[in-house]
Amino acid sequence: MMLKISILFPLMLCSGLAAHSQSNSSELLRGASHCLVVEDTDWFSVQKSHAKSVRVSYAIDTVSYPRENTIYVVAYADGGRASGKIFDLIYQQKGRKTIFDVQNNGSFTRSGNRIDFVDPPLGGVWTQAHLVRAITRAGLRPEVLFDVKELSATFPSVTCKSYVSDK
Repeated sequence: MMLKISILFPLMLCSGLAAHSQSNSSELLRGASHCLVVEDTDWFSVQKSHAKSVRVSYAIDTVSYPRENTIYVVAYADGGRASGKIFDLIYQQKGRKTIFDVQNNGSFTRSGNRIDFVDPPLGGVWTQAHLVRAITRAGLRPEVLFDVKELSATFPSVTCKSYVSDK
């Protein structure tokens, strides 16, 4: 009996950490998507298209940029994930707030395993390689459907910045 408890407890602990991690990731995605809707630049183009919802997926990178955490948000234009936009946001926690800073973006099309940029991101080949890898990783995750009205609401725990608003 003691052996069963000693095996089950670590498993229960690990499953709790996975759930907590998943919860943190979904909150990061929600916060980043909020910034892509409310910024004056209308990154998702929801004001122009009058879209009611956005379909997104994401990839998180905590190793490519020293001392920076990155979330890549991929917004799909169609159900087949054959085209869309990718956004590169650096995020950091400051107390109870999460600050998202849009660093880069690009439009892409996908045919099989090939990903091409229609509207290339800034930064050249190295950046494009990172974004292609992020699009591929995000494609392995389920899509999340966010209501635009919900994303447009005030998020007191989120601060949004971008390279466009810094000019």
